[in-house]
Amino acid sequence: MEFDRARLMNNINTLIKDKNIKIGELENSIGISTGYLSKMSKADNESMPGIDLIWKLAQKLGTSVDMLVGGDFGRSNDNLFQLIRVLDKMKKDTDLHNIEWKRIPKEYYEKVKSGEKQHPLFVPDFMGQTKLEQYSYDSDFTTDPVGIFADCFEGDMLEFGKIYIMNLFCNTKDEGATPYTEIILEQPEQEYEHGMEEGRLIPICSTLGKGQSLEPYINELINCIERHEADVNLNSEQKRIISAYMNACTDDELPFN
Repeated sequence: MEFDRARLMNNINTLIKDKNIKIGELENSIGISTGYLSKMSKADNESMPGIDLIWKLAQKLGTSVDMLVGGDFGRSNDNLFQLIRVLDKMKKDTDLHNIEWKRIPKEYYEKVKSGEKQHPLFVPDFMGQTKLEQYSYDSDFTTDPVGIFADCFEGDMLEFGKIYIMNLFCNTKDEGATPYTEIILEQPEQEYEHGMEEGRLIPICSTLGKGQSLEPYINELINCIERHEADVNLNSEQKRIISAYMNACTDDELPFN
């Protein structure tokens, strides 16, 4: 695996500064000598930290090895950096099976467009005051016509709601059909002291325009989801029952003792 050493060290230093971590304390926590990271950051130093050290740094800095090595945190403004961290956490939660993902075939959305199936991201078409028996995707990121480009993904984030990764295309006058991706959160209905608050759709990010710099991070999340598609999945109720059962067992009762 080849590394861009300068990019790696820039990412490490950016995250250290962002998290207001003292370099000496970080070095001590991962078992390296004081001043090691400063030496590694010098342009004339061509040595490369080992993968074990990079993994420890990624854990301490709250990111993945892939993003620490291949990302570009130094270019990110505060909002973009926050979105990158959100995408990275979603990837970690996917690895831990804390988000239950489901692939939705592209063909399914033809039934949504015809009204045969319902979907919260599609709205009825209107001609004048007349509602048509057709539905179209309602994007918050573009006013251009939008369609489904490829299979999409829906993730159950339990109390946080449902997350949609929509692989789309938009038809622009200058560029024609342009593929891109949107991520939308559907928050569930919530109860507060003053009463119930309706669920709502919250657009998180897209790869259009300035969001193009998010494309590698979104692709990394999608690749992670696809890697786990063959895994055995448990829904929240199954996890709750299994956890309760296992907690009720004594060590002597566990089958692997």
